[in-house]
Amino acid sequence: MLRWHHPELGLIHPLDFIDVAEGAGLIIGIDQTVIQKVAMQLDDWRGCGLRVVPVSVNISPYQLQSGTTAAFFEKIVKQYQLPTHWLEVEVTESAVVDRSMVVSSELNALRKQGVRLMIDDFGAGYSSLAQLHRLDVDVLKVDQAFTHALAEGSEGEIVYRAVVSMAVALDMQVVAEGVETLAQLNLLKNIGCHEIQGHIISPALPAKEIEQLLQKTIMPPFDQLNQLPIV
Repeated sequence: MLRWHHPELGLIHPLDFIDVAEGAGLIIGIDQTVIQKVAMQLDDWRGCGLRVVPVSVNISPYQLQSGTTAAFFEKIVKQYQLPTHWLEVEVTESAVVDRSMVVSSELNALRKQGVRLMIDDFGAGYSSLAQLHRLDVDVLKVDQAFTHALAEGSEGEIVYRAVVSMAVALDMQVVAEGVETLAQLNLLKNIGCHEIQGHIISPALPAKEIEQLLQKTIMPPFDQLNQLPIV
């Protein structure tokens, strides 16, 4: 996860500087730097003989609108000789729903390369189930607010089941964000959620510490739960 190491302010979360970077016209350079660093890290892990798993990268709407995203991905994949499915793209719902011809062309080109497309934080803001049929993507990442609502009674589970049911009917996989407890994990498994992410697996870590996770063939608590896939 992107962080800014400021010489005076220390570690700065992306929510505090991404909007500024977009307004200053710097976000495309940041996006491209992140993509290249991810590719370099994947290549390094492969060289160490680790069990490499796909890594998803958030792409700014400004990057998509520039019309350079797919070409840059293709260049980086060739440069590091990576399988294209090792890199995945996360975009906002608004970028997909209200997309221009340029954005449509970029997303189609990425998909042709074999890159999985994901909607990040579905359910945040104005998102609704009515929008699902307009999202031509491979994966729906459900906002952590839905996951937290699972502990608030049956209504939370009913809503989550509706999201998963509709997504599956539209040939999308579902990732649950913000999973923190075994109770949430069990419910999501019963609901039919495909993958999860959250602190139950690990907080955000430096690449060196992630290597320890990649060395494990089974990561608790998944040895108790038939290894529900994770991201």
